[in-house]
Amino acid sequence: MQQPPTPNPGVEPPVPIQPTLATSEPTYRHQIRITFPDLAKLAQAGRYAELAQACDNMEAAIPDDPDSCRLLLTGPLVLAHLINDDATSAYFALKRLPGPLAATALPQALLPLTASIADRKYQNIQPRVSTLISLAQNPQALEPELALLVESMAGALQLAWRKRIVALLSRAYAGIPAAQASALLDLPADKIASEVASWKYDAASATFTPVGDAVATSVRATSSITRFDDAVAGAAQLEMKTQTEDDLFGWEPILQILIIKEIAGNKPGDPPRKRLILSDGTHFVQAMLATQRNNLVDEEQIVRFSVIKLTKFHASMLAGKQLIILIDLEVVERDAEKIGEPKNIESSGVVPPPEPTLKPTPTAGTSSSTAPAPTLVNKRPGASAISKPSNNYPIYPIEQLSPYQNKWTIKARVTQKSDIRNFSTARGEGKLFNVTLTDETGEIRGTAFNTAVDELFDKFQEGKVYFISKARVNIAKKKFGGSTNDFELGLERHTEVEECTDASNVPEIRYNFVELGKLDQTEKDAIIDVLGVVSQVSDLTELTSKAGKTLTKRDITLVDRSQYSVRMTLWGKQAESFHATNNPVMAFKAVKVGDFGGRTLSMVGTSTYQENPDIGEAHLLRGWYDSEGQGASFNSQSAAGGGSGGGQFRRDELMTLTTVKDSGIGQGDNADYFSCRATIIFVKPDTVMYTACPSDKCNKKVTQEPSGDWRCEKCDRNYPEPDVRYLMTLHVADHTNQLWLQAFNDVGQSILGMTAKQLYDIEQDDHTAAQGIIERAHSKIFNFSCRAKSDTFNDQTRIRYGINRVWPLDYAAEGHAILDTLKAY
Repeated sequence: MQQPPTPNPGVEPPVPIQPTLATSEPTYRHQIRITFPDLAKLAQAGRYAELAQACDNMEAAIPDDPDSCRLLLTGPLVLAHLINDDATSAYFALKRLPGPLAATALPQALLPLTASIADRKYQNIQPRVSTLISLAQNPQALEPELALLVESMAGALQLAWRKRIVALLSRAYAGIPAAQASALLDLPADKIASEVASWKYDAASATFTPVGDAVATSVRATSSITRFDDAVAGAAQLEMKTQTEDDLFGWEPILQILIIKEIAGNKPGDPPRKRLILSDGTHFVQAMLATQRNNLVDEEQIVRFSVIKLTKFHASMLAGKQLIILIDLEVVERDAEKIGEPKNIESSGVVPPPEPTLKPTPTAGTSSSTAPAPTLVNKRPGASAISKPSNNYPIYPIEQLSPYQNKWTIKARVTQKSDIRNFSTARGEGKLFNVTLTDETGEIRGTAFNTAVDELFDKFQEGKVYFISKARVNIAKKKFGGSTNDFELGLERHTEVEECTDASNVPEIRYNFVELGKLDQTEKDAIIDVLGVVSQVSDLTELTSKAGKTLTKRDITLVDRSQYSVRMTLWGKQAESFHATNNPVMAFKAVKVGDFGGRTLSMVGTSTYQENPDIGEAHLLRGWYDSEGQGASFNSQSAAGGGSGGGQFRRDELMTLTTVKDSGIGQGDNADYFSCRATIIFVKPDTVMYTACPSDKCNKKVTQEPSGDWRCEKCDRNYPEPDVRYLMTLHVADHTNQLWLQAFNDVGQSILGMTAKQLYDIEQDDHTAAQGIIERAHSKIFNFSCRAKSDTFNDQTRIRYGINRVWPLDYAAEGHAILDTLKAY
């Protein structure tokens, strides 16, 4: 793309920006503001690439803070990318904004503009730039200095794209109606006549005609927006010049690694990425190793100057630069000498030939009898062996899909297919189903609604491989579960689904297992994969939902080599059909993490499981359990009604009691969860424990019969002895407020240091001694994980606060946490 003109070429180049930001809140915000004038000077000088680089560097050093001063970086960064016609980088810059900030006026104006540029919707670009300029001119919308810079850069963007549109129209058409020109350029006809010197205006026909060098030579027709869209679609395709999957199939080039560098993942919790520089002896290019092959670097199977064969890869463009995604490779020679003096392929302006031959550059003083360095020969067979989709769209890896790609195909295996589910909304009845699609690079969920269900449901079968195209790529709705991909596919009636006869290189199912011992470090509602041995299976039970539906569920207990156990809940047909014998190893895909009573797991609509899967991790777990795991004791991540231990107190979620009361926690339809640190100031002595049914999973109160037996009305049985369980009401306080909390059996045992049965026996012999044990809990400080839920009784609604978990105060850990907080400032 032709770069926009430099507004003020005489401006002195500013001092290079060196972002050395601390992460403390006052420091980085202050640094952004004092650096902003330098960013404005770069924009004024038309040095947009430098501006984008400076903003990128600074943004990488700041925390994920929704403060509006971050827009002083993101606004200029996005506009710089758009001026340079790099819509992909602009989109991801907007995506990095925290949610509250992304919903503000400036990002909301930039996002549709970015989409129009990415999709080459020329008739929308100028009006959306005008909307952005109007926003900048609104004195209440943006900070004054940001508004000035946005208005200036939007003007440069507007000028650059007007020139582009004029050039395209001039080459394509002999006549441009004034109305169409006004719509595309967002200018009245008289302004176009005065500003576009290469067009001559005929008032009689209200048509612009290109003159001079701009005269159209191939298409002698009058333009329309529809025809213009067709023309620019072809022009955009020529601009991209990307190789298709057909071009690369079967070609296994042999290249040398010049540099290996580790970079952070796209978001917190993602594995690090490995960036490589690859050379053919003449040129070098950047590459990214697929995360599932990170082990090649971590285990030093490949090092600097290793020679490798690319057996599966994908060529792409990122931020306007060529990038190779390495999906799989073979090591030809691990320890080799550097071959040649390669140059950057970006600056050479050439594309690597199909059959390059790498020969070493001889060094001075090398004897002709010395054994030469290896010669690398790349042979590229014909592409006739490929099984390809009928539409000839390029095949993309799933991890490369984004909303700003139009013509693409994925080759993926269906690893999960749901039943058709019916739903009802204010707009009427509907139905849907979803599938999980997997290839070598990742997975993505696809969902079809209503008429698309009728068209596509029978086409998908679990386990088969398909070519899929003409679907929408949307931002993933994580609240509905599914894959960990940031995007999802909207399957529509016209979506093309073709079964692929060549299922090679498409994995059966991909797992990213989380150890049970690390569940306390996993966020609530996260979707994860786990592998464990089934140590216990409960009976099938029924319950009634708030909507009046009868649900069936089954709880099972999983254990693994981390010496932890967790409760997993299966629902519906999966619960009914689950029959595990002889402690099988189970691999669960896409289960949901809960936090009621510690950490729990639950299968959702997109979850699947495999019994005794034929994978290495399962065989190792089987061997461990049979040899030593059967007799081991396990820490529980899940507790019935709450507990202590087996988890980690989340200080980042800590609230004061005043915040708990004032923030409306527990007032909604669903329960809310919070953490607090408080001192027990009183335990109600008359409601500390109760006699309970001793049968498993009952725990209802029992009463003593005249015969001496204990009667449970729920079980309709008599028992010779009751169980005894805690049911405590605690009055706690912190430095801001007071609160009444309810504690169940495991929590009570942690607070009092003995079982309820032990306290009950003491009370039968010595009531005063039992009261003394209860009073010992007074004035003790604990960390609590709590649940808040509104409850209505006798037409009165109040919030009940219950304790899920309790931790005694660890003063050493708390001291270190305070030190870490102080160091952050």
